[in-house]
Amino acid sequence: MAMPRSPAFLAATTCGSRERCGNDPRGLARLRSLVITVTTSRERAVGMASNKGGIAQLAPVNTDNVHQRVYMQMRQAIMSGKFRPGETLTLRPLAAALGTSVIPARDAVLRLVTERALENHRRSVRVPLLALEELRDVERYRILLESEAAALAAARASDDDLLAIEQASARAEKAYRSNKIERFLVANQEFHFAVYAAAHSDLLQSIIEKLWLQVGPHLGALVDSMRESDLSEIVDLAHHQELVRALKARDADGARAALAADLEDSTDVYRPYRDGDVAVHG
Repeated sequence: MAMPRSPAFLAATTCGSRERCGNDPRGLARLRSLVITVTTSRERAVGMASNKGGIAQLAPVNTDNVHQRVYMQMRQAIMSGKFRPGETLTLRPLAAALGTSVIPARDAVLRLVTERALENHRRSVRVPLLALEELRDVERYRILLESEAAALAAARASDDDLLAIEQASARAEKAYRSNKIERFLVANQEFHFAVYAAAHSDLLQSIIEKLWLQVGPHLGALVDSMRESDLSEIVDLAHHQELVRALKARDADGARAALAADLEDSTDVYRPYRDGDVAVHG
C-alpha cells in the first residue's frame, strides 16, 4: 500500500532554503505553516504529553547521536505496544517527551513512515489501523520467519547467547507469575529477540523487526482488553520452556516447532476489537 508523504512533515523540501523562498512572502508563510502541524499552545502541548498514550511512556534521550537515539526509542516503543492502533502523534509533545528538539523527532517519524510503522494521516501521522486480513498475513509471515530464526539459533547460539535467552525467559516467567501483563509483554519481546539475536542473521532479524513494528501496537491493544484477566488463564509458557530446552540441546527441528507453536497459540489469545469498520487485533 502506497504511503504518500505528508506535507506536514516534508515542508522543508517545499522551499528547500530561505534563499529560495525568503523573497517570496507567500512561500515563506507556507514554509512556516507546514513545518509541523502540531499544537502551538504550550499548555496544550504539555497536556498532550501528559496523557496516557504512547508519547507519555517515552523517556528523554541522551543527546549523543540524538537522531538515532530518538528513532530507536520510538521504534522500540512501537514494537513493545506502548502506542495503540490509530493513535495520532504530534511533534511538539513527542519532542517534549523525548527531551529533544522537534527536528530529531520529525526525522524519526519520517523513518518510521518509510518502514510502515507509522502512516501519514491528513496533516499528521498515526499508528496504522490494520485490517483483520492484514494482521493475519503478518502472523503468517511471523511464524515462517521467526521459527526459522529459532532453528538457526539452535545451531549458532553461543554459551553467552543461551545464558541471555534463559535470563529473558526467567524475566518473562516472573512477570507471568505476578500477573503483570504489560511487564510480561515487554519481557516476552525480550525473550523472543534474545532467540533471534542468537541466530546471528542480521538480515533475518531486520525483517522480523519490521513485522513486530506492525503487530506491536495491536499487542498494546490486547493489554487494554486483558487488564482484568489472569495471565495463567490465557497464556501458556510451556512453549517457551520447550524452546529453551531445544536450543540447549541444539535441536533445530524442536526449536522451530516450539516457536511456531508459541506463535500459533498466541493468535488465539488476541481479542479482536473494532474501530469503525476496521478490524484490529494483536
